[in-house]
Order: sequence, then C-alpha cells, then structure tokens
Amino acid sequence: MKKYYKVTIDFDGRQCSCSTYGGKASVKYYEHSWSEPPTWLSEKGYGLFVFDNLKNARKFIKYFSQPDFKLWQCEVEGKFSSLPVPLSRSYLDCGYLLPVAHAKFPEGTVMVKKVKLLKLIEG
Repeated sequence: MKKYYKVTIDFDGRQCSCSTYGGKASVKYYEHSWSEPPTWLSEKGYGLFVFDNLKNARKFIKYFSQPDFKLWQCEVEGKFSSLPVPLSRSYLDCGYLLPVAHAKFPEGTVMVKKVKLLKLIEG
C-alpha cells in the first residue's frame, strides 16, 4: 500500500486541516476513522489534500515553521487524477470559492476523497 502523509493542527482539542480550520471549510481528522470534505466542497469537485511522501510533508512543515503542526501517516481513498486551481483561504473559510490563478500547491500535494489518520510521525 502506498504511504501518504497529512499535516494537521490541534484546534479546539481536535486534529484539523492545517490550512483551513475554524471556518466553513474546516475538516476534523481522527485516528483510525475516515474524514471527508464538507459536502458543499465535495459537490464542487474539491477533496482533501495530503502529501505523496514524507520528504514533501516535512518540507511543507519546515517552510511554515509552525510548532503546532502534526505529521501523520494516513490511508486515502479516491485519489483524484489532477489538482484543481488553488482557492483563496480567507474566502474558503467564509464558504466561498475564489480561485487564485497564480498560486501553486506545495510540492507533492495530492487530492483525495477520504483520509484516515494511521500513525503520528511527528508533533
């Protein structure tokens, strides 16, 4: 089985996506249980984001130097064949999709339909 990696942040006692937490696009992640994107996002063709290898996940964490980030090995389902146009995080948190044409996803980003945290690697 291919290994994937998820970076989370502890928000209000739960593991959440490190890029969107506390807003309408927030996703809570659980160990040994599947997480899915909010319905309104999946209906628009957006999924959850993970990294394709440990090196890329660590590179992302190092770039942001955020001490609250946690790194997990995870299982995924429904890998998308390509990535969509990145969206504005501030608009996303309010429930709106605003494409950011010149933005890029971090190296090794993969979009999937479901994520299950398996093992805490760092954090």
